[in-house]
Amino acid sequence: MPLVEILFNQLQNREIDPSLAQKANFHLQTNIRRIRDQLDDSSETTNNTNTVSKRRKTERMEWTREAKEVCDVITCEANSRFTFTCHVMAATLFTPEKFPSCFWNFPKQTVEKLCPIYTFLDKGKLSHHELSSIYSAEELRSMSGAVGVLDFIVQNSLEKMFNESSI
Repeated sequence: MPLVEILFNQLQNREIDPSLAQKANFHLQTNIRRIRDQLDDSSETTNNTNTVSKRRKTERMEWTREAKEVCDVITCEANSRFTFTCHVMAATLFTPEKFPSCFWNFPKQTVEKLCPIYTFLDKGKLSHHELSSIYSAEELRSMSGAVGVLDFIVQNSLEKMFNESSI
């Protein structure tokens, strides 16, 4: 469980890069597999000792089987929950704290990576018109996160103006 807590703490960072999230997930899965493999090693050494009673061997084998199952569930869940991290990358485009730096240093690479994934987006319209306008708007810089920006767009009936950003 300490490994899960480490992953949790890493993923709670609002500034996390999706590639770092994938690395943290890979690290967790590698460590869980290592623990699972150690369970195999410990059950083999237990089976080779003659001094352990049959009942104890059976209990140990049951415990090992259950522990392996827990490791498999954690690995499977981590894999299914964290394989797609592009939404994290998309959310970084709408982090108000980054708007001033994005205005001067436009996140072109992020937009380039996201548009093939989210094929319904018009890359030209999103990058040159909408995001530049969002990054330059002073009133949006005080919003709290991507949801705050979207709420502002909806409350002020700006969906047509920012239709790529409000999809």
